[in-house]
Amino acid sequence: KKDNYNIKLSQSEWNECQKILIQLWNKIYIDKIVSYFPLSKMLLPDIIEIFIRVNNSGTNLTRTEMLMSVVSSIWRDGRDKIDDLLQDINKKGYEFDTDFIMRASLVILDVQVLVNTRNVLDIATKLPMKWETISSSVKAAVDATASMGFSKSILRSKNAIIPLAYYYSKIKDKSYDAKDEQQMKLYMHCVLILGFYGNHGDTALADIRSAMTINQSNKDSNEKELRGIHKKGFNFVDIASQYEKQVTEGKIAKTLIINTTAQINELLDTSYGSKSFIILACMNKDLIIKYDKERDIKIHQDHLYPKSAEEKYLEVLKNNPNLKILMEDFDKYQQGDGELYKMINSLPNIHLFEAFKNREKQNKEPQEFFNILDQDTLDDHKLKNQIPKDMKLSFENFNTVIKKREELMRAKLKRMFNIKD
Repeated sequence: KKDNYNIKLSQSEWNECQKILIQLWNKIYIDKIVSYFPLSKMLLPDIIEIFIRVNNSGTNLTRTEMLMSVVSSIWRDGRDKIDDLLQDINKKGYEFDTDFIMRASLVILDVQVLVNTRNVLDIATKLPMKWETISSSVKAAVDATASMGFSKSILRSKNAIIPLAYYYSKIKDKSYDAKDEQQMKLYMHCVLILGFYGNHGDTALADIRSAMTINQSNKDSNEKELRGIHKKGFNFVDIASQYEKQVTEGKIAKTLIINTTAQINELLDTSYGSKSFIILACMNKDLIIKYDKERDIKIHQDHLYPKSAEEKYLEVLKNNPNLKILMEDFDKYQQGDGELYKMINSLPNIHLFEAFKNREKQNKEPQEFFNILDQDTLDDHKLKNQIPKDMKLSFENFNTVIKKREELMRAKLKRMFNIKD
């Protein structure tokens, strides 16, 4: 038979073919692994129930993936419509996905933000009927977010945009004025820096929606309406006030707004890490936008005064009795502790720097490195990063420079959060 079919296989190859055929035979005729459910009628709820039961026995879909699957099954053009929306909003430089669209839809539909097997069909049926509102509101929110300078790298949680989309879904005019922009920026700065949507994002979205709305007197409708104040424009201060009332009732524990000097001081004490990056990014959006647009530019967080120069700091401390408090626990520096380490590793000594320049800088004295930059570049960098313009950035001045920069950063943060002295 081999000769008849001109097949030239080695013995080991024939053995492998035989093994595969035996496995196929067993799967078809011997093994009983196929799950099936007899249906007397082809009703969609029954089919969805089967889909969910089978899914639960395998690799589970996320809640929003489950919703998307059901939407696709009952809305013929659904996936194409959603893909078109994603393509449109991602032209702004973002990377939104189906999960984001499904979450936004759940909030805008005024239904439970947490999808489950009991409500998924009802939600999937409502979504196509309100798609034009969902689509236009998401576009308006993304447009506003991009116009305000919150590019991809600053947007640490895509959920932050959804309450803006919800606001737009309730008003006819999708534009915004200077007052709206000021309130929207305040909202974005607060939720991004505080990491409000970091854990239990679905619950956080439901809580924000609740703070924005009142229940309609018409009990036949689950649809909510905005609190009266929002009909005059987006008002984050009012949202935060309503949210805080829920906090005092013991329903919610997260902080939503930054509105005190004490909170600003806490931000300034932030150590080097992901939170320090988002604070600096919100303070210097232009640099982040440049990074997001130009793929070959990378942005690093850099210690203005290098963390590895402890011997230089020790020399300065020995010769300056006014810095006794920093000298007292200098031996803790190598263990990442003590007052000096806290000063060197906290926000007033951290700035955003293009990566290739950061590699060149390493542990050089700031003044020495900055001398190689042209004056315009240096002045621009100092201005955008709140680095004292007329102070010598020497190791001898490290304490004075960092303290002065702390003052400049405190002033800018207060302006960002509309905090008056």
